[in-house]
Amino acid sequence: MSSRLLWFFPCLLLGLNCGSRGNDSIESTSGNDLEQSSENTEMDDSTMEVDSRLLDAVEETQARESLEIVELGTVSLNDSGSSSLLTVSIPEDAISFSINVIGTPGVFFAVDALRNPQDKQLIVDEWYNSPLNGNQPVICVVCINRIASGESAHSILVPNTPVVEVVPGEYSFRIYGFVQSGSAFQPQFNPSPGQVDVSVVIKRSSDGAPEFGFLNLNLHFTGAGGMTAANAASHERLQTALKTFAKIYAGAGIGIGTLTYRDLDEGFQVVDGFSKVGNDFEEIAKLTADNPPGVNLVFVRELMDSNSPIGGFGVILGISGGIPGPSGIQGTSRSAVIIATDTPSEFPTSNKDLMGPTMAHEIGHYLGLFHSSELGFGTQQLHDHLQDTPQNDTSNLMYYDSSSGGIKLSKSQGYVLRNNPWVNLPPKEVTP
Repeated sequence: MSSRLLWFFPCLLLGLNCGSRGNDSIESTSGNDLEQSSENTEMDDSTMEVDSRLLDAVEETQARESLEIVELGTVSLNDSGSSSLLTVSIPEDAISFSINVIGTPGVFFAVDALRNPQDKQLIVDEWYNSPLNGNQPVICVVCINRIASGESAHSILVPNTPVVEVVPGEYSFRIYGFVQSGSAFQPQFNPSPGQVDVSVVIKRSSDGAPEFGFLNLNLHFTGAGGMTAANAASHERLQTALKTFAKIYAGAGIGIGTLTYRDLDEGFQVVDGFSKVGNDFEEIAKLTADNPPGVNLVFVRELMDSNSPIGGFGVILGISGGIPGPSGIQGTSRSAVIIATDTPSEFPTSNKDLMGPTMAHEIGHYLGLFHSSELGFGTQQLHDHLQDTPQNDTSNLMYYDSSSGGIKLSKSQGYVLRNNPWVNLPPKEVTP
């Protein structure tokens, strides 16, 4: 069997183990992530050590001003799908930065050739053509700062591992665009010329990287599961899921900030399609344009991808707009995490509510976490690039097969989550 990797949608799939597979290269159906879940939501106080301040009721936190957005404007991609060399100056007090690329529907984009001021390659030059990376443009497994391409909108987080240091000074990079044709199992990738809008979101703090942070959530309801903006604050199932999410993320030093409740049209209760022009996911994600800062969660009845060859295998519980999704901006075609409220009654673990852990897993992707381990074929298996996530640790929240019941996050995973621009720096009085 050749050393090839099957890439997938960033989401939770119930009834089928599905995800990035293999080791060296990737075959793609989309820039999103499909995954399985039947998680054990039972947690007691001994599960993880958390600061009690992060487990209180929702904090109306007044986040410290910490983000600087640098607009690089509209950038052209040539016939080889590549832009000219772009540069951005990163200040001395930067904790992290994200690069957002917004382009044409149906086209995939990726950052290429990212070098720091010391001329160190954080993203390998033309990694998408490298034999070491399987000559594929979907995910850069040979990059020290791992990235995944994204359809119509793409984002990267630097650093997304403690191994990478944010060095102040001028960084340089390019943007690469491509389209995919062929089948899911025999894909073909071709460069795509065109134009993209590029911005850099810099997270700054004079106190250095914090051990605590707060995440604002914008919750959108279609009426699925009986949840609406009017009853959300008292809806028992939703509030239980939020408490489960809060417990998991408190273990990574992240508390829930401000919750915003909004309604969407009931016609969005069934979402069918995550890729190609005009797909349902993008239509919903673009509705977040006027939202306040934070991650956008959308609750629907059912998620499916009937046009995908793997769309009929299993039940999709949730999907993220990217790894990571766009940050610092709203209303892009990938600015959402969508959660399905229905769980089939015939599934063996249907007596356990999966919504809270699914939210935690998918938001983990949106903030920049890959699966700790993927499903492997034979001896081939892909693992994340973090040194403290043991291979095939079924207790980890980001393990590909969430039916194992994993809810733990490692120290490095918490570091990545807190680096994301959407995670607010805590007010001074909260910082220990």
